[in-house]
Amino acid sequence: MNWRTVGTFLALGVVFAPAAHAGWYVAFFAGLNDVDDTTIATDLGTLDTSYDSGVAWSIGGGYEFKRFRLEGEILSERENDVDVHRLDGVELQGSVGTLVNDVGIANILYDFRREARVSPYVGVGVGLAEVTLSDYGFDGLPETFAEDNVLAYQAIVGLGIELSPHWALQFDARFFETEDAELDFAGA
Repeated sequence: MNWRTVGTFLALGVVFAPAAHAGWYVAFFAGLNDVDDTTIATDLGTLDTSYDSGVAWSIGGGYEFKRFRLEGEILSERENDVDVHRLDGVELQGSVGTLVNDVGIANILYDFRREARVSPYVGVGVGLAEVTLSDYGFDGLPETFAEDNVLAYQAIVGLGIELSPHWALQFDARFFETEDAELDFAGA
């Protein structure tokens, strides 16, 4: 059975990164993650799923120029539990499952006032996401698992605050989206 899903992810988080004004750096990101509903076309009908808020985190690094930063998020995950499944609008009792996106992404960021203690910035990124739906199901249907690798991209807006010459605290809002994933559920 071939299933498709789409989703939009918004992660609000905090980044700890060196405040050096040029050179290599490492960054750690942690935050909250909200996910749009997914729609999956099945032989039984349209399965719409809504999700609880979840967590997002990443570890990355990059190189900072005068106002631009090039970085890669090398370990990045966004995870959300299922709130409820609806088949053709009918809520399914005992809805369970988890949506996980393991992401590798390259970002380019622009700092508007890098020489200041407080600096707004914007950025964009593109990469690859492994979309995984695990323990997905509801009462009367065995829990299933499916995954697919798809193109991912994000837009970033944030505010950086220099804590010391070597550390900065950054507050991010990230709009993250993937291409449609084609998922074949085992056991369904």
